[in-house]
Amino acid sequence: MGSSKSSPYASWPDVSVQEQNAIRSERDIQNNVTIDQLPYVGVNLRSVLFNNETFKDVRNIGTTTSINGTDTLNNFASLLNQGLGSFILDIEITNETWYILDTNIQVKDFLSTVESFLEQSNSNLSANILLFMLRIKTYNTDNSEITEDNMNIIREELNITKKPISLLHNKKTKGKNETLTMPLNLTSLIEQNLNLDYIYKPSDLIGDNNMTASTNLIQMKNTSVASLQWPTLEQFIYVKKNRILITELTTMLNYEANPYIFPGTILHLDERNSTLLCPSTTQEFKEISTIPWRLLESEFDYDSIQQYMHCGLSPIITNSYSISNITEITPLLDRGIIWSWKRNEPRLSNSRLLMGKDSMQAYNCAMLKFTAKNGSAYWVVDNCYSTRTMVCKNNDNPFVWTLSKEKHKYFTYYNDNDDAFCPENYTFSLPITQLEQRSLDLYLESLDTPSFSLWINLNSIAVSNCWLIGDRSYTCPYSKSVSKRNFVSMLVPVVVIAAALLVCVLYLSLLSVPIHDNRKNWRRVVNKISKSEMEGVPS
Repeated sequence: MGSSKSSPYASWPDVSVQEQNAIRSERDIQNNVTIDQLPYVGVNLRSVLFNNETFKDVRNIGTTTSINGTDTLNNFASLLNQGLGSFILDIEITNETWYILDTNIQVKDFLSTVESFLEQSNSNLSANILLFMLRIKTYNTDNSEITEDNMNIIREELNITKKPISLLHNKKTKGKNETLTMPLNLTSLIEQNLNLDYIYKPSDLIGDNNMTASTNLIQMKNTSVASLQWPTLEQFIYVKKNRILITELTTMLNYEANPYIFPGTILHLDERNSTLLCPSTTQEFKEISTIPWRLLESEFDYDSIQQYMHCGLSPIITNSYSISNITEITPLLDRGIIWSWKRNEPRLSNSRLLMGKDSMQAYNCAMLKFTAKNGSAYWVVDNCYSTRTMVCKNNDNPFVWTLSKEKHKYFTYYNDNDDAFCPENYTFSLPITQLEQRSLDLYLESLDTPSFSLWINLNSIAVSNCWLIGDRSYTCPYSKSVSKRNFVSMLVPVVVIAAALLVCVLYLSLLSVPIHDNRKNWRRVVNKISKSEMEGVPS
C-alpha cells in the first residue's frame, strides 16, 4: 500500500514478482518447521514509525489524514505488505483509553489495520505468520523511578474493567454498544477489532501439548518452556487457520483475564547484543536449535542483518526512521527477509529469454552458488538439463552435509526419484532454515575449493514459479495451472489420437462403398425374376 502521487510522503516501492516468489518459496520449504524456529524479521515500531519525529512531520504537513493518524497507519500497512514478520508496539492508557505511546492513535485503530492486512492476505498464496509483541508503559509521568508497590497498583488497574466483565465475551455487544464496554484490559479490545480465529492462544498451546487447562505459562521454568512443542507452519496456517501470535513483554497483564496474549517469557529476546553465540560446530547447531523464538532487538546495517539471520536470530530493527523517510528501510528489510535467493532471483521460469528455442533448456531448477573467498552463498535459477554435483543432507542430523560423488542432471532425480547418487543415510536435499544454510556454508568452506555450483532439491518444474521440494509426485498447493513442459506431455496423446482419426476419415472418403456397386446388379436380378412370373389370374 504505497502513498498516492499527491501524498507529501515518499512512495513505497512495489514488491517485485521475484521478491514475492522468493518470500513464498522460503515459506513453503519450511512447512514442517515449528513456528518457534521460523525467521521473523521485524521492527520496533516506536523507533521506525510511531515516534516524536513522525509526530512533528504530520503536524507540519497538517492534512486531516496526517493529523488523525491515517497516514501513519497506512505506512504501517505498507510495512506489512513488504513482508514484515514481527513488530513491537508500545502502548499506554490515557483517559481510560488505550493509545500507541506518544501518539494520538488509538490501539483499536492499529488492531483494525492488522485485521485488514490479515483478511487481504488470507490465502494459500499470501498467508504468513505475524508475531505481535506488546510493551505497556510502566513509568510515572514525572519519570521518577517506579516502585514494585506502584507496579502492582498499575497491574491491578490494567486488569479491571470500566464496565461489568460479563459483557466482555458477549459478541452481540460489538458495534452498536462498543463505546459502552471500553475495558482497561485488552481482551475486549482484541475481540472487537481482530478476527479471533486468526489468533493462536495460550490455551491452544496447552492443548497441543496435552497439558492441564490450569497450566500457568508464566510460572514455567525456562527448561519447561524450551520443551514445549509448537505447531509446524503447515499446521498453524493451513490446518488451524491461524495467522498471528500475541505476546506481552512487560509482564503487566493478568493472563487469565487476557486469554489471547502469551507472556513474554516464551521468547528469547535480547536487546542490543545477543547472548547467544553464533554456532560453528554440529553440537552448537543442535543446542541453539532447541531455543525457541530467538530474537535480537537492535540496530542493523545491510551486512549485519543477514549475518545475524544466518546465526539463527530474528532481527528486530530499531534504526531511527519517521514517516518522512520510512521507505528507506526497504533494502534492509529485503536483505533480512530473503535469506536464501540472490537479488532478483528466482527469475521467472517462463521467461522467453531463459527458455529460448532449445528443447534442452528448462530453467526451473534451483542451484546453490558458493564462493569460498568471501563466504557468499545464494540460490539462483538454472537449466535443469545441466550436469552438476548434488547436495546431500544427513537423514539423522540436518546440520551434517556431503556431496554426491558424480554429477547429474536435475531430471535424473525428478523423473526417477533416484537417490542413489547420495551416500548411504544421506538424501538429496537443501537447507530449509538459516541455521542449516550456515552449517552447509561451513561444510563447503572446509572443502578448500574456490567455488561450487550445486544442485539443491528445489524446482518449479510442475508449475512455473511455484517452487517445491521433491519429484514429480509433489503438486503446487496454490495453483492448478500446469507448466509448459507438462502441458506438452499432456497434449501429445491427444494429438496422436486426433491424427489417427483424421487418417481414418481421409481413407474412408477415398474408398468406394460396396453398397453403391451392388445396387444396379440387384435391380437386374429383380427385373429378370419379374419377367418370368405369370401375369393375370391363373385359369
